[in-house]
Amino acid sequence: MTLADLQNGDRLFIDANIFICHFGGRSPECKTFLEGCARRELVGYTATVNLAEVLHRLMIAEAVEKGIVSRQTAVRKLRKNPDLG
Repeated sequence: MTLADLQNGDRLFIDANIFICHFGGRSPECKTFLEGCARRELVGYTATVNLAEVLHRLMIAEAVEKGIVSRQTAVRKLRKNPDLG
C-alpha cells in the first residue's frame, strides 16, 4: 500500500519520516497526505516522541544549511555547544 492508495476516512499512524519528507520538500506524496489530514479527509495520529524526532532532525538540517556545522559532525558539535543553533 502506498500513500496514493488511501481512501477518505482511513486512520493512520504518522511516522516521523512523513513529516521530514514533507518539510524537506522531498515528497509530493507526503505533502498531499498531510494536506488530506488537515482537510480531515484522513485521520492521522502520531506520538510526542515522533514530533520530538522531527524537530531534532529539522534543527540539524537547519544548522547544516546555515553552515554552522557539517553533516558529518552536526550532532556531536551541537551536543557539545547547544548555543550554536
